[in-house]
Amino acid sequence: MAIAVLATIVLGGVILRSLHLDDVTQRTPDERTYIGYATRIAQQGPGAERKIIAEFEADEQLWNYPPPTRVGHIFLLAAVTRVFGTEGAFAGVALSWVCSILSLILTARIGLRYFNATIAITAVFLLATSFAELALVRRAWQDSTFGFFSLLVIYLALEVSRTPNRAWVHATFHLAGAWCVLMKQTGPIVYAVALLWLMADLGFRERTRGALRVALGGATALALVVVLMIVLTGSLAVAWSSAIHSYAMPPEGMGYLISCCGGPWWQVGWTVALANPLALSLAAVGIVAPVSFRWSTWRYVALPAAMVLAFLASVSFMPLRQSLRYTSPAHGAFCLLAGYGLWRILEFCSRKLEPGQRWALYAMATSALLIAAVGEYRVFEAVSIEAETPDLGTLQIRQVLGR
Repeated sequence: MAIAVLATIVLGGVILRSLHLDDVTQRTPDERTYIGYATRIAQQGPGAERKIIAEFEADEQLWNYPPPTRVGHIFLLAAVTRVFGTEGAFAGVALSWVCSILSLILTARIGLRYFNATIAITAVFLLATSFAELALVRRAWQDSTFGFFSLLVIYLALEVSRTPNRAWVHATFHLAGAWCVLMKQTGPIVYAVALLWLMADLGFRERTRGALRVALGGATALALVVVLMIVLTGSLAVAWSSAIHSYAMPPEGMGYLISCCGGPWWQVGWTVALANPLALSLAAVGIVAPVSFRWSTWRYVALPAAMVLAFLASVSFMPLRQSLRYTSPAHGAFCLLAGYGLWRILEFCSRKLEPGQRWALYAMATSALLIAAVGEYRVFEAVSIEAETPDLGTLQIRQVLGR
């Protein structure tokens, strides 16, 4: 029964993600930049990366755009362009679409394997109808791809925790974590949160050798990232310099960020509440109301909670980073937390209810989720379709919604 419901929700999510793929009237500078990088690499091979970085370093105006050091996404996009013979925005949107759907499937897998059917169904439904996810999938940005790989890191960390003696699971976890580091400057947050959680989990369960193995694997993966960047760019100093330009842009780029992603620290949470206050409330319950604070029963909740809090803090308190694009690595974790929060509420309220009353409670919860989803879809239509905002900055969203 649960599998059938999840399959139906995933199919609905695919339909929602397909409705507005071809009605974007203008591509943003970030999209054109990623497409340009990937097209050159697809045509000239990986050796073009060194030339692209040299050009980027030499022209200060290019610092207004994404740096070419985000090879984790750029090379994937180049592969799509090369293998399928697609060019331009179509390749980027296709990659975003596929990764967004894979995130739905992976969320269902995590929910069923590590939680229960109620949590899995709720999480997948919230992700399927997420305003931010529906907005991102129409774009050739790297955020949908980054979101999928971040969720993959969470899943593989949970797998290592569950089966710590399987070497291939360890290796795949570190490979996915390293790929996140190569995708964006916030990639190290994803990998670090998962590494620290996994080491803590193994340590609390008296598997010190396993924790040391994870730490050694993390150090090895990061060393391989450094070596790869040196090979691709010719110098680690050059790669580092290019990467940090997005935090020290020329006045033109800084002016856009101020108009898009500036403002007080509380804006990100407020914007999420404007889109779906029910989901935010359920996620908050999921964080503060675990079944037990014994690590053995709380550990699977702790990882998505840590990921959500890490990215909420980074986008809230880092200057000019208040955008729902920058929270994409935590979207899946957020929905899992919300699902866990709803299950805790239902479990608490149904303890003294008769069977018929429990069904009424479940019907009310389902109705609330459906109503919230309709409201969130209207936010998507207002912000991304009607207003055609070029980004997902909190200031832009609040301006459109009049809040």
